[in-house]
Amino acid sequence: MEGSTAKQPVKLDDRVRQVSGTLIIKEARVDDSGKYLCNVNNSVGGESVETVLTVTGKQFLLAEGIIFQCC
Repeated sequence: MEGSTAKQPVKLDDRVRQVSGTLIIKEARVDDSGKYLCNVNNSVGGESVETVLTVTGKQFLLAEGIIFQCC
């Protein structure tokens, strides 16, 4: 699976996992937003599906130059 407009492979970790062909993003953040492309191939052929993920959140100015982003 690839994510973002830069077509970089998704980095899987404890927060971002792939389970049975499903990409799971726990506690999604605004910077997770972008186009995601899933490519699958087997002996019969291949298929690809693209989707767009938009994560919105509120920003709070805590101090000059420090922005807190929440939910």
